[in-house]
Amino acid sequence: MRKLISRPDEGTRQAAVLFVQIESPVPSVNAYGHRHFDAAREMGLACLTAVIRPAGSAGSAEPERDEVWLLGTLTVDSLLALLERLDARYDVKAMFCHAGQASMLGEVGAIVAEVCRLTGRVHSEAEAVAACNNKFLMRSVLQQRGVRSVRHALCSDAAALREAAAEVGYPLIAKPPYGAGSAS
Repeated sequence: MRKLISRPDEGTRQAAVLFVQIESPVPSVNAYGHRHFDAAREMGLACLTAVIRPAGSAGSAEPERDEVWLLGTLTVDSLLALLERLDARYDVKAMFCHAGQASMLGEVGAIVAEVCRLTGRVHSEAEAVAACNNKFLMRSVLQQRGVRSVRHALCSDAAALREAAAEVGYPLIAKPPYGAGSAS
């Protein structure tokens, strides 16, 4: 059951969490905030969302949230500007995002991590977030630390894929470096 969050009185700021997302046609991406918001509400926090809506997107099912801000772009500067606007009404205790969500606008986790670093919030290093969300980078990091992995290759066109397939062998699974969409 959803708890109602009282609006702050003049001069007081409501403690809050901020979920940052690029709107997606995949329902699980947009609903990622539900469990986090349920826990935040149990602690009396307001649940805020910054949404980047790609061109042509009509919107989608939204998790239950108290307020939503549409951002024109996803950058460190755009999130810092939003936090500055929110500061009069909210004490944003934490920022989070869907793990691994990336687009032409950027990798959400790395951008959120950098904003948290700049504002003194608890965070993981942007490089660690990038490695956790990028299969190729993660394999490279693990290999540097002596952890074995399956044979793999990074391909950017059909010719590179054919060459890598000959080297890697069967079964061959093609995956984007981050996100979903594997093929075999």
